[in-house]
Amino acid sequence: MVLGPLNVLRGIHNPTHSAVRRDVGIAAGLAAIVHTVLGLQVHMGGELSRYFLPPPGANASGLAFVAGNYIGLVSTSVFALLVAISNNAGVRSLGLARWKKLQRTVYVAAGAAFLHGIIYQLLEKRNLAMIALLVGCAGAVIALQVKGMRSRRKAGVVTGSERGDAHQQ
Repeated sequence: MVLGPLNVLRGIHNPTHSAVRRDVGIAAGLAAIVHTVLGLQVHMGGELSRYFLPPPGANASGLAFVAGNYIGLVSTSVFALLVAISNNAGVRSLGLARWKKLQRTVYVAAGAAFLHGIIYQLLEKRNLAMIALLVGCAGAVIALQVKGMRSRRKAGVVTGSERGDAHQQ
């Protein structure tokens, strides 16, 4: 989510589909999936239902635990979808415009991942430095996204989705 904005800010051509961005995205998506698989082994002895069903009379932290897991599941599901279509066959079968529209769901996945991370930082009673690191990283990504978007608009660059067609930028 930072490579595209960095290209824009550096004045480098930023095509709709880029092998480097694709490969970095696949690596990030796979890391999210591995995190989920490993994370489901940490609490509750790996008993999946306890991750997603609150016990009777659950307190606020128990409900936050379940909510955090659902939010993480949403994030991981979107990342898994994006990894699955992040290949030339995915672009060909979906068409560039539809493929790019699906790729933009990364913002939903990232927002959910951030919320999941905040919930777990609080549940695990992490120190303020860890929470600040998470918020700082998310803030840096958001700042780059906004700055890149403003730079594109100022330069008058219009994306294929803004034109309503599938031409590359």
